[in-house]
Amino acid sequence: MNSYYLAYLIHVRRQPAPLDTTAMSHDITFVHEGEFEYEIDGERFTVRAGEALYCPKGAKKIRLKSESVYYTSLNFAVSPETRLPLPYHPAMADGAELRFYLKRLLDAYEAGGELRDEKCASLLSLIVCQLIELFAIFQISFKGIFLCITNSTLIYIIVYIGEQFHPRRCMPQQLLHSVK
Repeated sequence: MNSYYLAYLIHVRRQPAPLDTTAMSHDITFVHEGEFEYEIDGERFTVRAGEALYCPKGAKKIRLKSESVYYTSLNFAVSPETRLPLPYHPAMADGAELRFYLKRLLDAYEAGGELRDEKCASLLSLIVCQLIELFAIFQISFKGIFLCITNSTLIYIIVYIGEQFHPRRCMPQQLLHSVK
């Protein structure tokens, strides 16, 4: 069984200082406004509004530059046997469901009180599961070439194909709702 524990949460608008460290916990940072430039284990990323950055525990994390940024950073522990199948830079991490869970997590964290840790752990689990579901990687083989496509990209491809070859009214309703 996976066990999540929210170590701490940062929800601020500021210009963060440069950073060069090894991650002591897992970290998912959601950028609401502005952008960060990071390097994780040698890979460079520019993380903009509506995107996220995932840094697993033990990874080398360097913040190269940033402007004034409004962001939420979730630093958490997960049971040692759990490996999170997330990319370092999950783009398009700004869906309605993620925003809903994140808002509820912020509210529970700030409210404190009885069962705060349990509420935060449950909401954090939902956020992580939503990201994993959104960015699960499909491997597609086409003439011997393997492509990696995320769920969100696959949905846009299906909708695009549907719009090009079929009237929109023929698209399955649940697929149309998932891309709104």
